Amino acid sequence: MSATPIVNLNAVTQRFGDFEVLRDITLQIQDGEFLTILGPSGSGKTSVLRILGGFSQPTSGAVELDGESLLGLSPARRPFNTVFQDYALFPHMTVAQNVEFGLRVKGVSRTEREKLTSEAIELVSLGPFTKRYPSQLSGGQRQRVALARALVCKPRLILLDEPLSALDAELRKQMQAFLKTVQREVRTTFVFVTHDQDEAIHISDRICVINRGVIEQLASPEEIYRQPSSEFVARFFGENNFLPVEVAGEGRVISDFGTLAVTQGHLPIGSKALLAIRPEALQLSDKGSAGSNNSIMARVDGVEFSGPTVKLSLTAARHPLLVRLASSQAHGVHAGTEVCLSWAPQNGWLVKPGAAP
Repeated sequence: MSATPIVNLNAVTQRFGDFEVLRDITLQIQDGEFLTILGPSGSGKTSVLRILGGFSQPTSGAVELDGESLLGLSPARRPFNTVFQDYALFPHMTVAQNVEFGLRVKGVSRTEREKLTSEAIELVSLGPFTKRYPSQLSGGQRQRVALARALVCKPRLILLDEPLSALDAELRKQMQAFLKTVQREVRTTFVFVTHDQDEAIHISDRICVINRGVIEQLASPEEIYRQPSSEFVARFFGENNFLPVEVAGEGRVISDFGTLAVTQGHLPIGSKALLAIRPEALQLSDKGSAGSNNSIMARVDGVEFSGPTVKLSLTAARHPLLVRLASSQAHGVHAGTEVCLSWAPQNGWLVKPGAAP
């Protein structure tokens, strides 16, 4: 992935009457990256994709490709292709005919069309299916046809609008890995829209978390997971535990459990905050350590066994907590058990309470 931005969105806002869909979206899309736009339903993520593709226009702001404005340019005149949620394949055309359609529209010669179409079909591993019609394919195969059709014209950018949402869980996992493999091979920039956090973690170079038309955070999957920028990101992006605290000084917060040590997240002294701790960061400790730094007592309310791991539901000073452990670490733990929990200071992250405005 190059660090060179190819597409710039600068202060993009979109309104329909008094309703603001997007507010001041500023985003640089890097050449060759797999960027995922992640957010709940109604967050504005598909609106960003539609503006990129030229299917709708912003009320204000700039959209540029290589420094040149794209505003007013129709989808057909942009060097982008879109893979839609329903794939939008032509039912009366074979796999090969669907894939070559864009080349035919562009007036590419028959010889070149056949060569490029064959290459694209082989890239998505559909060589034996060239003469089949969409109705004769599985959901995953139709998704691959749509991807091959998007790739065959060698676009600068491929826009993917929740293309895996109609697939079952196992096939979705397979297609996630397949999409990432293809993207790395062709080195084309992918912009992928989803509401699925696990999907975003598995396939993305960077994730743009959007909520209520505002970008909450733009970073690598690991940074967003370990260092969420807001309560919304911390709650939306995977499971988290939250303890209300007040910042007491550098590396210290006051909680219902006394003083706790923190090393992550910086807020002014006296600020009300939430200490976010991932379930896997909490460990069972010797009860004798309760009351020491980052060690608290909790009551087990439930135990959920899932093979190699166990999820514990607990209550500590009226605060609900989740703990995820290896099954071997949870022997003898059952509902009603009193346990001591501890975590390393670097595994807690301070966030401001409240979602995006």
